[in-house]
Amino acid sequence: MTSNEYYRQWRKEHPEKVKQYKKTFAESHPDYWKNRQPSEESKERQKQWKLDHPEITAKHKAKYARKARQDCISHYGGRCECCGETHIEFLTIDHPNGGGNKHRKEIGVTAGFPFYRWIIKNNYPEGLRVLCLNCNFSLGRFGYCPHQKP
Repeated sequence: MTSNEYYRQWRKEHPEKVKQYKKTFAESHPDYWKNRQPSEESKERQKQWKLDHPEITAKHKAKYARKARQDCISHYGGRCECCGETHIEFLTIDHPNGGGNKHRKEIGVTAGFPFYRWIIKNNYPEGLRVLCLNCNFSLGRFGYCPHQKP
């Protein structure tokens, strides 16, 4: 067993000790990560690893994207504000007053994962809501939702 394997196993078996160490280290070295930049050699190794292991990289990206989407939808209520749909597969983030495309162009992101990442990085800004795809499409296309039609 190599030392890396040993430490990896030890961290799995002692998560509380690892958490306590990280907390203690962060308190005693508050500026450690602020100005720390990876070396060019480290960046090259990382690029090469990603090229050598595309299936792992893709799997990691998909997992992170799924979690980011779930976090955003949960934060904004987790159900369609119009019809009450709760299946996460059908839910999406909506701009209540329209202008979602314009807003995404202003902040420089596309729809989907980049937009969810922007939401998280900006601490879940006000002015967004959850709608199901049907309600969102109907509002955008026809200006009303059949659920709210008199």
